[in-house]
Amino acid sequence: MTTEANISDSDLLEQINSEVASLMTPVIVYLGVLMFFGVLGNIFVCYYYGQQTRRSSHAVFICTIALFDLVSCAVSMPIEIVDMKFYYTFTNGHLCKFLRFVNHVAAIGSAFTLIAISVDRFRRICRPLKKQLNLLKCKLLCALSFLLGLIYSWPALVFYKSVEVELNAQNGRILKGYDCSITNESNYRDYIWGFNFVYLITFMFGTGTLVVMYSLVGRSIYQHKRKLILSRPLSRRPKPVHADLDSTKIDKESSGIDNDEQGRASCARKANAMQLFAKCSKAEKKKATDINGDHHNKDKLNNKSIKYTMIMLVVASIFVISFLPYLVLVKIYTFEDLRDSLWGSSLVGYEIGLRSYSA
Repeated sequence: MTTEANISDSDLLEQINSEVASLMTPVIVYLGVLMFFGVLGNIFVCYYYGQQTRRSSHAVFICTIALFDLVSCAVSMPIEIVDMKFYYTFTNGHLCKFLRFVNHVAAIGSAFTLIAISVDRFRRICRPLKKQLNLLKCKLLCALSFLLGLIYSWPALVFYKSVEVELNAQNGRILKGYDCSITNESNYRDYIWGFNFVYLITFMFGTGTLVVMYSLVGRSIYQHKRKLILSRPLSRRPKPVHADLDSTKIDKESSGIDNDEQGRASCARKANAMQLFAKCSKAEKKKATDINGDHHNKDKLNNKSIKYTMIMLVVASIFVISFLPYLVLVKIYTFEDLRDSLWGSSLVGYEIGLRSYSA
């Protein structure tokens, strides 16, 4: 009967790695589902807003968000799954650096794009008479978001690598494994702390900007809808156009003149008044139709803008909520090797939390 004492270190490491890989099955399934629907969904979004709709700031921003997410789903998630399968035997340091770098670029680029969208929504809804962002400026903002993603993410190429970890086997043997993680070298400790601190400050600033922008947008939308409801009955109220006819009737009744000539004149005046009434009624009806039609189109346009704003608000909220667990866990990991004390469902939850920003 083979015991752990008779197994080589490499075989024992493979055995432990297989056990952890089996434990990580929920994480792998989670990433696989996100990858499948993320790739299909973002390809469809890029095709629809890139080819089937007219060029607009909305389309540019949505395509940019979809491209960042597509890179995360098509490039990062497959490597994340490989990382889960080779939990303690991930020896490819260059692939590790590439994985973390792409993850950071996609996340930071998406964050700055969402901030740009919130500013655009604020200007269009709260400052509609001011000069708005044109198509070129929107493209430049998206390019700037990508550039900022690169600037914020380059330290990942330095700090992340295949880190050597010590594993305690059941028989007391110390095994040497390799994990794709942030370096534990003491001379990098201050730089890593600064790296995470910059991320934390940027996250707080970005979240604050989103909250302020969308709060002002929400207030403007509420005021707009309230004003629209109050103004509709007044704008559709018919105007009195039969004053001439009523005055003609009063003049006829009060005059008491009953000769034929006066009667014919009265009839002529009545006929003219009826024609005038018909023309005025027709004109007023047409005018009211035009006004109501204009209001309908304007309402429809505003509703479309409001709908787009609400979608972007939901996307931004999901991004902030999903990024928060990652930021907290990374911050804890900087000061304490939390993962070594975890096992079972707690370790699975920890790994899902670290990858929550991929959602």
